[in-house]
Amino acid sequence: MINITDIFLFSDQPTTCPQCGLRTEIVAEHFDSPAKTQEHRCPSAECAFEFIVEE
Repeated sequence: MINITDIFLFSDQPTTCPQCGLRTEIVAEHFDSPAKTQEHRCPSAECAFEFIVEE
């Protein structure tokens, strides 16, 4: 489950997991909202960290 306190900013580089460093996968995009956010998940079964990236 995503913890709403785990919010990061978009970058021009591929998004990586802040806990283990692997490239993340986009779970959902919400570009119709004012915040323009994406939900990301780490593909590592051991980590599986989920967080939000916003513009």
